[in-house]
Amino acid sequence: MRDAIVASHLLPVATGSSMEMRVTHLQELLEGRCQPHRDRDTGRRKYSGVLSILLLALGYGMCVNAVLPWIHEAIEFLVR
Repeated sequence: MRDAIVASHLLPVATGSSMEMRVTHLQELLEGRCQPHRDRDTGRRKYSGVLSILLLALGYGMCVNAVLPWIHEAIEFLVR
């Protein structure tokens, strides 16, 4: 009995069961009466390609022979 009381906050406020709510939602989606939820993080998807290209360019820049001596000097500075 105690477990049921502890988990009671997980139950929906609606009168129907959660299984019934899910079935109703799926039926509405199939019949076209309800629009599927859009992702809320579409802004992140816009910049993910640009960010990945910038990270790739930064990684390449770190491996170019002209930059390696600077990285070596920076590491030597940190070690001392």
